[in-house]
Amino acid sequence: MKVREYVSIVNILCLLILAGCGGGPSRDVPTIGFLQIRSNPTVDSAREGYVQGLADGGFVDGQTVQIIFKDAQGDVSTAQRIARDFVNRRVELIGTASTPALQAALNATSDIPIVFSFVANPYLAGAGEAADRHRPNVTGVFITSPVDRALALVTEIIPGVRCVGTLYDPSEAFTEMYLEMARQSASDLDLEWVEISVTSSTDIVPGVQALESRGVEAILQIPGNLLDTGIDGEIEEARELGIPLFSVHRSHVESGALAALGWDDFQAGYDAGQVAARVLRGEDPATIPFQSAAKEVLYVNAEMAGLFDITIPPAILERADRVIGREGE
Repeated sequence: MKVREYVSIVNILCLLILAGCGGGPSRDVPTIGFLQIRSNPTVDSAREGYVQGLADGGFVDGQTVQIIFKDAQGDVSTAQRIARDFVNRRVELIGTASTPALQAALNATSDIPIVFSFVANPYLAGAGEAADRHRPNVTGVFITSPVDRALALVTEIIPGVRCVGTLYDPSEAFTEMYLEMARQSASDLDLEWVEISVTSSTDIVPGVQALESRGVEAILQIPGNLLDTGIDGEIEEARELGIPLFSVHRSHVESGALAALGWDDFQAGYDAGQVAARVLRGEDPATIPFQSAAKEVLYVNAEMAGLFDITIPPAILERADRVIGREGE
């Protein structure tokens, strides 16, 4: 055999070995598959926190870990396919942001560690029964938004408000939990509470119009992946109809909501990334209790308050983490 022919055969064999006959990830560093149900400011912020938490835990993307990012673009069947693909790729860990992403991962594997973030209620998602009683391959950080305290904030900023409403997506696993929280809080505050169902982005503008026709004086938008993605259109329509919108997500204030009281989604993602780093170092997820988000933030939009001729009480401005439209902010 000629030397050139021998070298060619060796090269081909080397390429086949490198290909691994299955296209799986390199084992030089651990591989994480990260799945989010869709891109919006709140979920993206949690993902960015997750990546930073991993990095500060010693796992830097592209250096000491390989992260495969996937966005299901709001489609549950796509999320399920992506999760199965992660399993077929033999990733060392699956990270998730949002409840549907976690559910897709739970359906795909009972062996590969899953570390979730940006989940309203992991128990409703099927991840476990309690913080220390959960599926052995799953752990993470959940972020149950304080809808009750956010509704109380509405009454602080708009004294005398009588009717508050929200849009909601009935397909979300956690929706009824938030609606019940809001109903109870509205009853305690002696408010009329109005709910309008939406099932697609095209329902959002008519939904706001329906709220207006029911006499709603302010909107408190409860969490939901569909509503988070369509928040700009909701805020714009509410502004056109003269209805101030409140939220539990700080990013919505940057988009034009009047105020938001909720958990810091970046910090919650960061904490989940730190947990993922522990698992990659060999800690058993079965022994790591679920954690709740720990940092609450209050954002206020003074410019938007001015448009509605609303005066933000000084006490709220004093305790706000950020006031958009105030000099120096």
